[in-house]
Amino acid sequence: MENGFVHLRVHTNYSLAEGAITTKELAKLCAADGQPAVAMTDTDNMFGALDFAGALSGAGIQPILGVQMGVERYGDKPAVGKIAREPMPDRLVLIAQNKEGYFNLLKIISRAHMTSEAGSEPKALYEHIRKYSDHIICLTGGPTGPLARLLGEEQVDKAESCVADLKDIFGNRLYIELQRHG
Repeated sequence: MENGFVHLRVHTNYSLAEGAITTKELAKLCAADGQPAVAMTDTDNMFGALDFAGALSGAGIQPILGVQMGVERYGDKPAVGKIAREPMPDRLVLIAQNKEGYFNLLKIISRAHMTSEAGSEPKALYEHIRKYSDHIICLTGGPTGPLARLLGEEQVDKAESCVADLKDIFGNRLYIELQRHG
């Protein structure tokens, strides 16, 4: 009996230092729980996509491919002439709707790695996300996303602009994540 729950934020052992579950273990757990599908959203990479797709399909579960991607901080202006530690990037969860979305995700991830400073955490630029957003679903990143950060900093106007810009990029494929944090 299927329970209908679909987890859209799973970090596998391919998400370095964040996940430990293997794709085969994940497939067994989802099958035992009657989950019809599950998304792999490892951080800044899709190294396990082929392994994940094979393991889940083999267990009769729909694999959903995505990534939790570092993105440039919305509304921040780069420091000029200052030696300062760069703040952590904001995070968005990007999920492929289909094969074209998968290839667009690969383009976004590749450009993030190629355009980020050596030794720094990769971050996608909004211009690349906009260019390759077709067939991609966007989750606003929960507590590590740009919306949560801006609201936490009481920058309501920038948060509203951020939502408007993301809506312009993704249209009805944008979902705002809500989570309780005590």
